[in-house]
Amino acid sequence: MEEKNLHIEDLIARFLAGEANHSELQQLEKWKAESSDNYLLFRDYKKLWDQSAKIKDIFEPDLNAEWNKLSSKIDFSEKYQNKNKGKFWTPVKIAASFVVIAVAAFLAYYILDITKSQTNSKFANVEKGPKEILLADGSKITLNKNSILEYPDKFDDDIRAVNLKGEAYLEISKNPNKPFVVQSGDLRIQVLGTSFYVNSDEDENFTLVVKEGQVSLYHKNDEKNKQLVGPNEMAFYNKKNGTINLSNIEDDNYLAWKTKKMVFSDKKLSKVIKTINKAYDCEIVIENKNTNDCRLTTSFDNTPLETVLNLLKANFDFEIQKSGQKIILKGGGC
Repeated sequence: MEEKNLHIEDLIARFLAGEANHSELQQLEKWKAESSDNYLLFRDYKKLWDQSAKIKDIFEPDLNAEWNKLSSKIDFSEKYQNKNKGKFWTPVKIAASFVVIAVAAFLAYYILDITKSQTNSKFANVEKGPKEILLADGSKITLNKNSILEYPDKFDDDIRAVNLKGEAYLEISKNPNKPFVVQSGDLRIQVLGTSFYVNSDEDENFTLVVKEGQVSLYHKNDEKNKQLVGPNEMAFYNKKNGTINLSNIEDDNYLAWKTKKMVFSDKKLSKVIKTINKAYDCEIVIENKNTNDCRLTTSFDNTPLETVLNLLKANFDFEIQKSGQKIILKGGGC
């Protein structure tokens, strides 16, 4: 795998330097087409290369001098040099130029502040949600609290890609010519246009729920084995063993944090409280554990929290006590 990566880096370097032959160009195009991650990596290399032209006036390195510095620190045996003559030096020199350009880009960040124009990236870090983000293509992403989204000002590439950590509901605009890819840790979600929910905030697991349309879920290193997830289906990824399991939606209230709409049909009170806590970003605690298994059938639609608490009090004869941020349900019974 490491040798393959070095080979690809050599191909990219030769392409950017204008030294790639027809066969190498075909290899590079094939590699780019293998996965969205490959394409995005190539795009980043090319952007860095193109950006070097903008900082030439500020920092114009002597590549021969830089190469001599680098080679003096590396012990290349004469035998290895002769064996790889004509195959090794050019790519490595080009790779050395990447190091120089990276340093130049770092300096230019402080001088011209060009890094922003290079990546066109924005960050949404939601400490208290929900918060709706409108993307350049018309797609909408609603983030829950403690979630982070990285997204571009505009989608210039053949792939619309964003990075997500945390919990979100995504409504993606259709564009058959530009697939939308959500990068979340080691997982990738690819869509053309659909609505779905993602929770990648859990320590060991990842949950995906599709409301409309269809998505492909796969590991970044295994794009060939895509798992299709359709409407009203849930995909559960176990990070420990790397498995993806499909099932029907277990909890119809998975979007309660966004909509404040909840429907409970003979649900255990402990699960009802868990959903309410998430929807209202509060901390309701049941003091009498004997009431955890009590059942409740009701519904809420943007109902004020105080009204919700009064309903729980009336149904289970609770005494409500507020202590700091906590709301304690004392006593009560089924």
